[in-house]
Amino acid sequence: MNFDEWQRVEETAIGDKCLQKMDELETILLATKEACITDPANVSKQLSSSCTKTEQVFDDMKKIEKKFNSSMNKFGKVLDRKFNFNLEDISLQSSFEDKKKELNTALALHFFRQGETEIAHSFCKEAGIEEPPNMVRAFTLLNTILQGIRQHDLQSAIDWALQCRGYLERKGSNLEFILRRHQLLNEYFQTKDVLAAIHYCRTYLTEFQEKHLKEIQKLIGALFFSSRRANLVSSKTNGFHDGLPREQYGIEQIANDVPEDYRKALRLDWKHLELIFVREFCAALGMSLDSPVDIVVNAGSIALPVLLKVSNIMKQKHTEWTSQNELPVEIHLPTNYHFHSVFTCPVSKEQATEENPPMMMACGHVIAQESLRQLSRNGSQHFKCPYCPNENDAESSTRVYF
Repeated sequence: MNFDEWQRVEETAIGDKCLQKMDELETILLATKEACITDPANVSKQLSSSCTKTEQVFDDMKKIEKKFNSSMNKFGKVLDRKFNFNLEDISLQSSFEDKKKELNTALALHFFRQGETEIAHSFCKEAGIEEPPNMVRAFTLLNTILQGIRQHDLQSAIDWALQCRGYLERKGSNLEFILRRHQLLNEYFQTKDVLAAIHYCRTYLTEFQEKHLKEIQKLIGALFFSSRRANLVSSKTNGFHDGLPREQYGIEQIANDVPEDYRKALRLDWKHLELIFVREFCAALGMSLDSPVDIVVNAGSIALPVLLKVSNIMKQKHTEWTSQNELPVEIHLPTNYHFHSVFTCPVSKEQATEENPPMMMACGHVIAQESLRQLSRNGSQHFKCPYCPNENDAESSTRVYF
């Protein structure tokens, strides 16, 4: 679809332009009031001039509104032309006749994971399905923690990471260290107290030194480099500076004045932290980062034009869609929508199949099920991982999907 029409809608949007005209109108009226006060003898002349300018402003606003309405009408007509089709032509109702409960459950979980709790409760009630209590509690907790992260309060997130430390360590996740680092820098930028920051490092970061020693060293070095500048900024800035709140201005100045090699250690990316936390939280539940409903809708939107074209060709040739469990044409989807297993076992060098799926051992390494069976002597004994010193057993291994 050509998005020129939508760009035209954005260009003619009335919001900011109308606000500018309102500001202009306010300026005219205030200037007229001032002129009438300072020169009472020419009030009539001032009012007449003000009326002319005011009428011009209203005429400009009408023109802006007219252009916007015109672009919206054109965009609506384009949508009608582009989406003038019947989805019933490509629907396979029979494929979902016995899957109604699963579909409703997936939709309910989507609402819960998006934080739309009231909608989810109403949907479950109207669809006649039970709310999965474990998932409801989990996603309620997730949204509470995310709200805290957005407000730069990491205590709930750190508490969750501590509870799941064993799982995160087996998975090789750095989540707890990243949360601790963010909390340290967030408190430091608020207090500018380098000694308190160093004490925090000694209290909470020493246990990560085996894996993150270089990062911790750079972080401490950056704190010392920034401490002098932090005191200078704190003493000189009051209220706002260069349009930024004092706290934000201080953060920018401190980070920019630290040597380049250490500057990265002081950067905070709250959006990235939120993404990492959601990924790890959903992985702990055995779920993907993206909602299955989002994935289905996006993949369906990509496939829809091709399926509609195939349907039209079949109508013209009076043929029917007779293939079973496969499409008559290939649908090219992005690689992140490829869900079949593409895992090759590092031990046997064979690609995994449904009969020989990938299995993740307790240490976090993955091999094929057949390799796992051979190493464990059909599950009868413990064995050493081929890639690390950890001991494993077949019972603690779980199937994974790539």
